Amino acid sequence: MNTYRFVAVPIRSLRALAVGLAVCLAAFGARGQSLELGLAAEIDTLIAAAGLEEADVSVHIVDLSTDRTLVTRQADRPMLPASTMKLLTSVSALHVLGAEYVYRTRFERIGDRLIIRGSGDPLLGDPALLRAQDPPASTDQLLDTLAEAIAADNDSPIREIVADDSVFDREWTHPTWDEEDLPRHYAAPVAGVNFHGNVFSVFARPSRDGNSPSISTEPDAAWLSVNVKARSRRDGGNTAWLARSPGANLFTLLGNVATRLSAPIRVTTIDNPVLFGQLVADRLVRTGVPVAGREKPSVDPPVGVRMGLTDTEANGSEQARVAVEVRTPLTDVLERCNRDSHNLSAEALMKTIANAVTGQPGTWADGAAVMRMLIRERLGPEFAASASIADGSGLSRSNMLAPSLVTAWLEDAYEDDSVRQPLLESLATPGSGTFTRRFNGLDIDALVYGKSGTLTGVRNVAGYVIHPVSGRCVVFCIFVSQRPGAAPVGRNGRDFADRVINAIDDWVLEEDGATAGR
Repeated sequence: MNTYRFVAVPIRSLRALAVGLAVCLAAFGARGQSLELGLAAEIDTLIAAAGLEEADVSVHIVDLSTDRTLVTRQADRPMLPASTMKLLTSVSALHVLGAEYVYRTRFERIGDRLIIRGSGDPLLGDPALLRAQDPPASTDQLLDTLAEAIAADNDSPIREIVADDSVFDREWTHPTWDEEDLPRHYAAPVAGVNFHGNVFSVFARPSRDGNSPSISTEPDAAWLSVNVKARSRRDGGNTAWLARSPGANLFTLLGNVATRLSAPIRVTTIDNPVLFGQLVADRLVRTGVPVAGREKPSVDPPVGVRMGLTDTEANGSEQARVAVEVRTPLTDVLERCNRDSHNLSAEALMKTIANAVTGQPGTWADGAAVMRMLIRERLGPEFAASASIADGSGLSRSNMLAPSLVTAWLEDAYEDDSVRQPLLESLATPGSGTFTRRFNGLDIDALVYGKSGTLTGVRNVAGYVIHPVSGRCVVFCIFVSQRPGAAPVGRNGRDFADRVINAIDDWVLEEDGATAGR
C-alpha cells in the first residue's frame, strides 16, 4: 500500500516557482525567435551580397514542424518557374495515377498485322534507363529483344505494322515553345508512342587523316543516314552539331570534331510513332520475319507502317493476342522527370493525367485543367487563380507560379502518406542528378531534396531540408529572374540559391539543437 506524504509549500514559493518557469519558457521562446530572426537576417545579407541588383529575387521558407513562415520575400509574386514546374506535374501524377501506376506498351498480333498500342511511355528505349539496368543494355539491344520475342510468339509474315498513338493527341510540340529550341533534345516531341527520347544520336571521333570524322548512330538503322560535313581538326575544340532537314528524318553533321566526344550529339526526330514502327519492322526482317513483303534489310525505310487505328481496330472487334508487353513503372518516370529534369517525362505525365481523368486523348490543355483542379481542391481557389499553367516541364515561358504556391504544394505533398516517399525518392540530392555539381565548398549536414529550374535569365530551386535524426522538415522555394534588358543572373543566381539552402541547413540543425535542450 502506497503512502503519500503531503508537504506544505508557502504561497510565495509557488509564485516564485511559477515566475521561474515563465522566465525559462520565455527564454527558450526567445531563443527560437532569435534563430528565426537570424535566418531572415542572413537571407537578407545573402540577397544584398549576391550581385543580383538587376534581378527579381523571391524566397519563401516554411518550417513544417510548426507551420511557421521563417522567411518571405516577394513570395506571392508569380514568376517563371522553369523546371520547378515539374514539381506540380509529378505530384499531380501521383495524386491522379498513384505510385503503383505502370506504363504498358503492348505489341499485339491481329491476323497478319502487328499493333503497337502506345501508353505514352516517355522512357521506352530511353538510353539513360537502359544503361542503369543490370546488366546495362543499349537501345539497339532492346529492339533486337523485342523483335525476337515477337518472332517467338508468331514468325508468320506481317503485312502491316500499326502504331496506335491514340492515348495522346498529335500536338507533338507545345505552341509556346521557342522555335529555336525545337531541334534540341530537351524539346523532344511528345507522342502516344515514344522511343529513344524521340531523338537521334550521333557519336563522333576524329579521323587520323584529318578528313571526315568517324561516326556511329543510335538507333542504328541503314536508312537513318547522316550526311557528314563535319571535319576532323585538332584546333578549335569540338564544335560539331547535328541538323535535321525540315519535315524529314534526314540528318547532317556539321562543325569540327577535335577529340572523341564523351556524349552523343542529339537532334529531335519527327513522326515518332511511325519511326518506331519502322525500327521494329527493320529488326523483324533482320530476325527473319517478312514485313510488307520485304524479306531482307534495306537502305530504304521499311514500308507497311502506318499510324492510327481503323474503326474496326479501335473497337476491338478483332481477336488480338499480346505477343510482348513492355512495362515502365511511374516511379522510374518520376525519377527521370525530377532528378534528371527530363522534359519528355514531364510532358508525358501531364498528358497521361489528362487521359486518365477525361478518357480522351491526353492534351496539354486538359492536363493544365486537371492540375489547376488539384491546386484548387488541395490548396484553395486563391492559389489556383494565381497559377498560369501551359506545359508540364517548365520549358514554356507562359507558366507563372508564386513561390508561396510552390511551398504550399510541397507542404501538402509531404503531409500526404501516399505521395511523400515517392516524391522524395524522385528528387535530386547533393551529388546526384541536377545537384551533382552544386553546393561546392558548402557544408550540407541535413538531408536536402530538391528540384532546380533553369531557363535563360532564370535560376530557381525548390524542395526540402530535413534533419537527419529528428525528421524536422523545412520547405523552401527560391526564384531568381533577370529583369528585361538586365545582365544575366547566371552563376550568381545559382550560388545565391545554394547559400540560402546552406543557411536553412544550419538553421535546422541549430533549431533542433535548441529544441533538444529544452
